[in-house]
Amino acid sequence: MVAKYNIPQVFTDYPAMIAQAGLEAIVGGAPDDLHYAMTMQALRAGLHVLCDKPPALTAAQAWEMYQAAEVARAKYMVLFTYRWMPTFYDGYKALQVIDAALEAHRSGNWVTIKDYT
Repeated sequence: MVAKYNIPQVFTDYPAMIAQAGLEAIVGGAPDDLHYAMTMQALRAGLHVLCDKPPALTAAQAWEMYQAAEVARAKYMVLFTYRWMPTFYDGYKALQVIDAALEAHRSGNWVTIKDYT
């Protein structure tokens, strides 16, 4: 893969990558128990961080991560995905029904919408 896509650097561990790759930011998509260590090392190196959730295993760790980002003047973001939350998913399904009804109307067909679930 490295040769096929001409990847200039390959790392087998994140500490070496953070220290040597010349990065501006990282995405911490590691197992939950590594989020704190990875994020702290990246922030201490002055990198911006997008961390998967949960950001830490304890509130104290999360607070320390926030403080480290403030000191480093780095962006520290936690990735939250809401696409499958019931409210958002129901809204998505409703939009699909409305779109289908509008398309049916444009083509001259009558539609009855009883339930979109």
